[in-house]
Amino acid sequence: YGRSINGDAKAYYAYLPALFIYNDPSYSFIDTVEKKYYPEDRSQFKDFRIEQKNGESVNKTFPGLSILYAPFFFISMLVAWGCGFPVDGYSAPFQWGIAFSHVVYFFIGLRFLLSVFRRLKIRDSVSYLVFIGLIFGTNSWYYLVYDHSVSHIHNFFLATVFIWLLLNWIQTKCIQYLGWSGIALSLL
Repeated sequence: YGRSINGDAKAYYAYLPALFIYNDPSYSFIDTVEKKYYPEDRSQFKDFRIEQKNGESVNKTFPGLSILYAPFFFISMLVAWGCGFPVDGYSAPFQWGIAFSHVVYFFIGLRFLLSVFRRLKIRDSVSYLVFIGLIFGTNSWYYLVYDHSVSHIHNFFLATVFIWLLLNWIQTKCIQYLGWSGIALSLL
């Protein structure tokens, strides 16, 4: 939990400190962060920057997950500032905030899935069995407890929201649901 922002999550997350803390779209701050928060042997180093022909570095990932991380990033920023931690995007409140985002999005995803099941007239007892299977019969538990570096939990959330929105659109023909489903799909 000391380094939830690790592996692929470093790339997904980097948009936020680059934009809101460092004002550095070239991600040159990453080298300083790596030295301060990650092992010296660079065993956890994952460079997501790709140098362009003009010499500028860009992030090789899409910013969709950063959008989902954003509420937790801003709360972590307030906590860091209020509790005397460095407001550098990588201190303990930021690491914990990103870890916590996985739990929040997983349970919100389960709530949307329950709504889908109820709309499809599936009994709650069956739904809860499916939830137990999702938690303990898939890698979800591992991603919730141990590895916060991948986007799987957030994708589960977005997929359930997408299905819920499509069901609403099918039943109501309200174009609003179709538009929101496009946003969910683009983030997914």
